[in-house]
Amino acid sequence: MKRALNILKLLIALAVLLYLGDYLSVRFRIPNRETLTDVQIEVYYAVGLKGQKTEFMRADPETETCVHSLFPQSGYRPCWYVMRHTTKWIDARLKHTGTDIAGVNCGDEKPGLARPMPIKPTQARMPVPQRIEGV
Repeated sequence: MKRALNILKLLIALAVLLYLGDYLSVRFRIPNRETLTDVQIEVYYAVGLKGQKTEFMRADPETETCVHSLFPQSGYRPCWYVMRHTTKWIDARLKHTGTDIAGVNCGDEKPGLARPMPIKPTQARMPVPQRIEGV
């Protein structure tokens, strides 16, 4: 048990030293190189259609700034990771909940259950804004 604890301490110390060396490399540009690079990311939308079909649409590419390091530094992801993930998928499909906007069941109701009443907008009056003189 004591040996396993010593190995764990050694691994944690090595990880901390590796991260510290990576941080100092980025911070002081060791070796003398550019630390940041821009990478083009292709963006695609998955849009839900009727009949549980999906249409894929291509959007304008985005530019992502990455850092030349082993770990994320200064709020940027490492370039070795970003360059392997140059495609971004955005799921724009609506999740079907079984009710419409007013809370009415959309046909997926079970027999014997009553439909909830639709919500009606209130007829509340809005206060009239006062005009301030001299401004």
